[in-house]
Amino acid sequence: MPSPVRKTASRSALAAENEQLRSLLNAAGVEFDKNYAQMTLIQRENGNLRQQLYAKKNKPKRTTEMHQALLDDLHKKQMGALHSEMRKTLFPAIRKEISDAEKVAKAEMKKLEQERKVAAKAAEKAEKAAAKEATKVAKAAAKALGRGRGG
Repeated sequence: MPSPVRKTASRSALAAENEQLRSLLNAAGVEFDKNYAQMTLIQRENGNLRQQLYAKKNKPKRTTEMHQALLDDLHKKQMGALHSEMRKTLFPAIRKEISDAEKVAKAEMKKLEQERKVAAKAAEKAEKAAAKEATKVAKAAAKALGRGRGG
């Protein structure tokens, strides 16, 4: 708390005191908000604890619907039988389809690789033939010029 100003204080001293009081009031407001939030949380927590300790407890029903229990049991048995049947018939068929698809994909890859090799050999053979033809043409051109005896 700022010290009180004299009765004959100047306007600037009064303004400074007012500014100090405002800042003090703002700090107090923030502190009040913190305390209010904390008290609200404490009340809520105490309410939950009080509810756990002293509230009337609803006992769970002791009986179940018999027809619903029978339906649930029947459903479990049917689903178990269906699942075991699927294991015996459907799952092996799916596995076979997957393995067949993998085999087909491997065969396609092998076929493509063989075609690529054949194409590479054909290109190499054509290149050799072109080189051979070029040397033949060069020899024929040299022969056509003559043997160098004045021609």
